[in-house]
Amino acid sequence: MFITLKPLGKERKLTSDQIIAELRRKLAVVPGATLYMQSAQDLTIGGRQSQAQYQYTLQGEDLAELNSWSPRLLQKMRTLPELRDANSDQQDKGLQESIVIDRDTASRLGIAPQDIDNVLYDAFGQRFVSTIYEAINQYHVVMEVAPQFQQSPDTLKSVFVRSSTGAMVPLSAFSHYGPSNTSLP
Repeated sequence: MFITLKPLGKERKLTSDQIIAELRRKLAVVPGATLYMQSAQDLTIGGRQSQAQYQYTLQGEDLAELNSWSPRLLQKMRTLPELRDANSDQQDKGLQESIVIDRDTASRLGIAPQDIDNVLYDAFGQRFVSTIYEAINQYHVVMEVAPQFQQSPDTLKSVFVRSSTGAMVPLSAFSHYGPSNTSLP
């Protein structure tokens, strides 16, 4: 939301920063709302827009370590009286199911990594399998499991992979899986 103030002088006595400070105090009591206010800048330096007038970028090569330090740094910054509205734009609360394949067991069962990849992509990807041609249009045929089976990780218990001997082997016989967080797009 953008608010345009009346010109400073005859119509308005307070500066924009004073008005923000007053609004911040009054609006801080609204339950469930987080409000970030800043004066509009004529010149923005940097490649990103943010929710604050100044920004600090925390980077690292080890994502686990970065995810560990980011909330600690943010919490510490929020305790500093010189800073207001400290926040993070990190969006890492997406959920994903991570599958760890025991390659030795899969190999003993006659299952190649490509077979596992194909079965999982057939079920949860969007594999293009055919095209239906009509006089005017053409339609792509995409294979995937029914939507109700995409909603829960428990579906993985029903996934089987064909071994080199032709036997159907449950995914759980050579893998384990569990939830983890991922970044949101």
